[in-house]
Amino acid sequence: MLARCGELACVVKMAHGKGHVTVLLSPFGLPTEAQHAGPIANAEEQPLACPLALLHHVRRALGLAFAAEQLFTVGDGLGFVTCRRAAGEYLLALYNNGRRALPWRIASRCGTIGAVRELELDRSEQGAVGQWPKGHAGGVAGGAAGTGPSDAHTIAGGDIRLFAVSVEERGVTLLPEPQPPPRPRNRLLALRGAAAVQEEILRRPTFFEHFDGVKMEWRYLRDRDPGRLRDEQGWLARQQVRAVVDFSHDLNLFPGLTLLDAYPPHFTASVAAIDDVLAKMRLCGARDAVIAVHRRPENHWTDERARAEFALRIGELCRRAADHGVTLHLQTDHWKRLPDTAALFDLIAEIGQPNLRYALNIGHLWPGAELPAEMIALAGELLGAVLLCAPRVDPAGQIYDAHLPVHGSGIDLAPLATAGDVPFIFDAIYPDWDAEYLDAKALRRALATERAGQAGNA
Repeated sequence: MLARCGELACVVKMAHGKGHVTVLLSPFGLPTEAQHAGPIANAEEQPLACPLALLHHVRRALGLAFAAEQLFTVGDGLGFVTCRRAAGEYLLALYNNGRRALPWRIASRCGTIGAVRELELDRSEQGAVGQWPKGHAGGVAGGAAGTGPSDAHTIAGGDIRLFAVSVEERGVTLLPEPQPPPRPRNRLLALRGAAAVQEEILRRPTFFEHFDGVKMEWRYLRDRDPGRLRDEQGWLARQQVRAVVDFSHDLNLFPGLTLLDAYPPHFTASVAAIDDVLAKMRLCGARDAVIAVHRRPENHWTDERARAEFALRIGELCRRAADHGVTLHLQTDHWKRLPDTAALFDLIAEIGQPNLRYALNIGHLWPGAELPAEMIALAGELLGAVLLCAPRVDPAGQIYDAHLPVHGSGIDLAPLATAGDVPFIFDAIYPDWDAEYLDAKALRRALATERAGQAGNA
């Protein structure tokens, strides 16, 4: 027991495995009530008041725990960073966050020090405007007013120094180098915002633990100039981010994009817009695009004429996409013009282009009461991608394409284990990062359970 309040234990240290666990009675080591009331005023030369600072006994207990792990000490009031380069060879960075010089002395807790050698740092920007707050003298060299000198005994305010330290090392235990799990493969997240892809990914600190790519709306590329896309592609390539572009949400005959030449000015504009994005896809490293059929015109177009025109125009689109190295994925969509997925397979076969694949959207199967496993089996090598989302069912039992998360939807994801090595695109409209994580976890768990069961039955 490290601290008590009367008969009540406040801090307890217990052995656990190869180390110790320190348990605090107070949540997070903070007081239950704020220690500062009213607005916080800014006082000259004084730190801002903290309403919820660590309790004194917690600060002491944590200080003892952290100090026991330190390999070096450098002096009160100074910060330092330790880097072990090899056995007995360390780099220490000492820094003084204050504005007045403080004494320093490197002492070892891991063996006798053999040598300490200071490494020269580039100080070309020292004393530049902005290094110090307005009204305070700047510059460390020569002991500028208010900062003090940096020498063999003191380190000036605002200064940082680097030392190579050799030690006859004793009592140091090296932990094994952490080996992060391999990144997921063929797991893409649909991004629907207008922010840069890099920014969207960086907003999700655990993105690469669950996904290795993104699906972008075609408008994202349409609205960006080629130079901007080249810059973005550099970062995406370094991070090995796979990109897929989705045209399907705006393929609606009118007012978005059309695949049918029912009104030549609108058809010509649609072809130009699609071709512009196909060309830009190469700039951002995207090699796959999702498309869909749409409703037929109402001006005396029969279903037969619309289907024949779809076959003609999608075939032309495939040939133009092939010039840019792009594969098209035609997704299931019963809210449009094809009666079932079998008709979609017939259309793909009639078009007969090698860069046209089938995209299974499990949220679009429900109106036709089709099963994912059956569609995967029928598709065979035509299957190019699986899109994950769920429809909405109203109190009357009617089903709507709502792109809800699959977690908690009741959709059985286990049959998707038969899809093979194709991209799984999380295509729901997610309210937050937690919902994205839950869908990724649901798919991972369903596939692992199904494959384990198949292995056990083999």
